[in-house]
Amino acid sequence: MLALLIVLLSAPTQMNPPRGVKPQAAPDAGTVTPAQMSDEEVQQRIEMYLGTIHRPVTPGMWQRVGPKALPQLEKIARDPEQLPTRRAGALNGIAAIGSLTAPDLMLEMAKDEKQPTQVRIAAMIGAERVVPDRIAQDLRPVMENATDGQVRRIAAEVMAAHGGCTAVRAQAKREQNRERMAKALKTCSQKR
Repeated sequence: MLALLIVLLSAPTQMNPPRGVKPQAAPDAGTVTPAQMSDEEVQQRIEMYLGTIHRPVTPGMWQRVGPKALPQLEKIARDPEQLPTRRAGALNGIAAIGSLTAPDLMLEMAKDEKQPTQVRIAAMIGAERVVPDRIAQDLRPVMENATDGQVRRIAAEVMAAHGGCTAVRAQAKREQNRERMAKALKTCSQKR
């Protein structure tokens, strides 16, 4: 009896969700408002988020940092001396926070063949968030002309989600590796 009591008292009182299960947002969850941070705190938060490798940085986390982070994030995103992972993370932050210059920056980076693959992919995904109405038109040249097959694949997947299925199907016929376009084609077939 005493052993049972000890086991019950030592058991955790809070249930943790299973690993890999993402909790759903509360139905009444509103938009995220930026926290009041000093410039130094903003800089520290940027460095922390761009340096993380084991925990994803969500759009809400970037939104809490707020627009004060945008100049520094844009500087990092454009700096070819920065690691591609940091540049991609900066683009993710810009897309999450949003700005007047974000659409042009995302499309510029996505279209630039000189950019590392990881940066171009982050730019295409960011463009999907900030200019969804222009995606099919603006990413078509990327999908058709990128030398990197992975970049073409992501461009096709983003375009398929935004009404560019005719161009995606045409590109799939031109691809030597048809499997590359499988996910985009599946998205297109589900939209019919």
